[in-house]
Amino acid sequence: MNRTVTSREQLLAAAKEIAYGQGLSQVNIRAVASKCGVAVGSIYNYFPTKADLIAAVIEDFWRQAAHMESCVPGPGEPFPAYVGRLYGELRRNLSAFQSGWLSQIAALGAEERQKGRALEEKCFEHIKRGLLHALEGCPSAPPLLADADGRSAFVDFVFRNLLLLLRRGDSDCAYFQQILEALL
Repeated sequence: MNRTVTSREQLLAAAKEIAYGQGLSQVNIRAVASKCGVAVGSIYNYFPTKADLIAAVIEDFWRQAAHMESCVPGPGEPFPAYVGRLYGELRRNLSAFQSGWLSQIAALGAEERQKGRALEEKCFEHIKRGLLHALEGCPSAPPLLADADGRSAFVDFVFRNLLLLLRRGDSDCAYFQQILEALL
């Protein structure tokens, strides 16, 4: 075994490599220790449980998938176009993982899923803020979206539909964009 100190980042990189190559279900403390050439106990210094390790992989994935540039609407970018661009970015990032990433998350054990969902939610809020910002810049928003509650509910609706399309594996969200164009 390699007795050199391994950083949290190195351990997370190894866990991500396993998740990317073999699927999220194959990520565990022993596999990461083996990949890094360290004792199993070393992993526990950074990730007290398998659930913490998997949650860190999920958080890192969503952080990359929802990087700042993709969540910021361009100047004058119409809301439907922004939604399409955002969908494309998320889809590209999801395709880097083994197919079925979202369904793999859903199939995790209760503790892993709970921790992963909490971290996912932070990233989802970031994406929703970008959607809200884009919607607020939409000059043709109907009266239903005139107040903060209406805009927030609409953003939640749009976001849930984007996730649904991603889970289904749709190559684009062109039809959904057409619906948004008709509404706005």
